[in-house]
Amino acid sequence: MTPSSQGTDSQCAMQFSYRSGAFAQLFCTFNSNLSTGADIAGDKGRIRMTHRFLGPTTILEYYPDVVDSRQTIPFEKAMGFGYEYEAQHVTDCLLNNLKESPIVKHADTLLLMETLDRVRDEAKIRYPADDH
Repeated sequence: MTPSSQGTDSQCAMQFSYRSGAFAQLFCTFNSNLSTGADIAGDKGRIRMTHRFLGPTTILEYYPDVVDSRQTIPFEKAMGFGYEYEAQHVTDCLLNNLKESPIVKHADTLLLMETLDRVRDEAKIRYPADDH
């Protein structure tokens, strides 16, 4: 992590490893204009979510096997700047009197927050609210 002059992280690199042998690498930065994409790779190929994968301009690409021949995966995209699907899902849950999403359980949310807290701890990122 590289701290900013305001005490937050201006860029961060993370690597996670899992019992299955899989690993994940994540990079974020405010210091340059990187593409906002994601790759999910396995032994049967790779899926690439292109620039701004949370927004309406993304394209899903599939690269079968180890060959670099690209296939575009068509899908319906929401208009907006991102998080439209999440907002719609929360609305649907509220309209159906659900206290927990059937897709993202409370335990999943807690695990994500615990993971982010561990990343902040490793990077020595502290916020004023941490002292309360």
